[in-house]
Amino acid sequence: MSFEELFEHLINPASPRYEWAWKEFMRRYGKVIREAIKWRCYRWNSRMLRKQIGDVINDIEMRVLEILFKDGFKALRDFRQKDSEEKFIAWLRQISSRAAGRELKDKLLDDIRVSGEDLAQDDEASLDIIKGADDDTRWENFEDWATVYYDEIKKKRGNLERDLHMFMLRAWAEFDPEKIVSFPCFKGMKPHNVEVVVNRVRDIIGKRKNSSLAK
Repeated sequence: MSFEELFEHLINPASPRYEWAWKEFMRRYGKVIREAIKWRCYRWNSRMLRKQIGDVINDIEMRVLEILFKDGFKALRDFRQKDSEEKFIAWLRQISSRAAGRELKDKLLDDIRVSGEDLAQDDEASLDIIKGADDDTRWENFEDWATVYYDEIKKKRGNLERDLHMFMLRAWAEFDPEKIVSFPCFKGMKPHNVEVVVNRVRDIIGKRKNSSLAK
């Protein structure tokens, strides 16, 4: 069966070959999805993630399928180049990689939200998934967190950039509070102030994530 014919059966539950089409889809493209997810996961270079890598990959694979099935196969229907299997495979890799990035970022925010005491105690394991993120995800996270943080406290006075940079130094670079306050830009601050700032930023990011999930 040609790619175009298969595609038509995939998005038509009334088709007598609908179930067969999805089995054929997984036979042809299941490895494409899984390899894209594995590539994104392994780029995180995180010991915590490696311990549960199989379960994480399986969860993200299910998430990709949910995306494809959602709203009457909207993602598949919106794919315009149905005459090119090569372009479909490239698109599927992109969908899978983005889904993996989102799921891993959620895992990262969960770790920040629930491990406040560990972070304050400089627990290496609790920081591992943060510092292990791949470069693409690090920048995505920084942009997301900056947007959330600025939006949450934009009506309040304070040193927004200072607080966010302090959080990054503590969470990502693993500088201890004494080292952070030794920098000229943080002159006059005490180690305790660093922990207060880090906890405040983490709480704001965590609360926004929880409110988003509740909607």
